[in-house]
Amino acid sequence: MLYCLRSPVMTLEDADFRIRFPQLLRRSRLDAQLSIRELARRTGIDPTHLSRMERGVVPPPAGPRLSAIIRELPRSQLAVMIRIWTVNMWKSAVWESADQTRQLLFGISQEHLADSAWNSQVLRILKRCVTILQSQGKRNRRDAK
Repeated sequence: MLYCLRSPVMTLEDADFRIRFPQLLRRSRLDAQLSIRELARRTGIDPTHLSRMERGVVPPPAGPRLSAIIRELPRSQLAVMIRIWTVNMWKSAVWESADQTRQLLFGISQEHLADSAWNSQVLRILKRCVTILQSQGKRNRRDAK
């Protein structure tokens, strides 16, 4: 019995991000009292391209360009949203990977699961993953108090 779990988190590729990015970029730039030319100079992004980002003519940047914008607008609403979406991207990747691992393990025949050395290695890795999740959960509960 195989079934696929859908990730419950939003990613940078989601429509909501693509729709909100231009508004957030413009508002964040204006709040920081920067002109398009000044933000472009600081980030190394062409001012025309930055203007197109703000108007939603081109998609939100990725990688180094996005990092450069956040570096120049660190306390902006845009930076907060990027951090949230970035964490959600990681959560989504972990979720999908865990689901794929589960599907793979269900698909392995019993005779192939008899390899105790392989089983031990996989179990050790999975236990490390659980330990990471448990320690983060404890840290989050401690921070919430």
